[in-house]
Amino acid sequence: MALRLGGLSDLDLLSVPLPAGTEITTRVDREHEGALRPQGAVGRVVATDGESVEVSFLDGKRGRYLRSEVYFKIIAASRRSGFVDRWDAVRGRPQREFVIQDIEVPVGRLAEFLAFFDAEVGISPVWLCPLRQRNPEHRWDLYVLRPDETYVNVGFWSSVAVRPGAAVGDVNRAIEVEVERLGGRKSLYSSAYYPVDDFWRIYNGQTYEQLRKRYDPDARLLDLYDKCVSGR
Repeated sequence: MALRLGGLSDLDLLSVPLPAGTEITTRVDREHEGALRPQGAVGRVVATDGESVEVSFLDGKRGRYLRSEVYFKIIAASRRSGFVDRWDAVRGRPQREFVIQDIEVPVGRLAEFLAFFDAEVGISPVWLCPLRQRNPEHRWDLYVLRPDETYVNVGFWSSVAVRPGAAVGDVNRAIEVEVERLGGRKSLYSSAYYPVDDFWRIYNGQTYEQLRKRYDPDARLLDLYDKCVSGR
């Protein structure tokens, strides 16, 4: 209760335990310890060790997994150090671009997006989750979705080889353009490559500026573009 009352900013993700007996379901197909563990496999947590959990599945096999927030720590460290790029260069492999995103498109345009994604990106599998705004009277001013529209969240978290003549960011930017063309939105937890004018047009810059003048009139904090796109 104290954690809830203290607010999300006070919450240490690693302090939230997954006690033995917690039931889990795998979200995607993934090779693990030399075997394919399919999407939808059911198991229970049998042990925890800091940043990892050990799971016993119904088929009797066990697997050890890192907690999801650890993945983002690893990605951030890799980007800061440049180690993976240097190691790939030593092995004669092309540089890679991280493509870690969640987007929403109207369900009627999903097939178009998946066709584009398969041809231009090629990451597999992807996460699909339908969603719809429950209360049409509510409005998320900085992330506007139509209340009468069913959307599908598409999640993908991997990397792709940078093609000859291309630059890091080209694939992510192509996804952003396609999502906008299809009337969708992209979550801003991941890398973003929007030009500044496009960013503020999509994410309702006028309303954001009103909020910022109210709560940060002296501009002591970085704005949304600086944090999400410029990476400052």
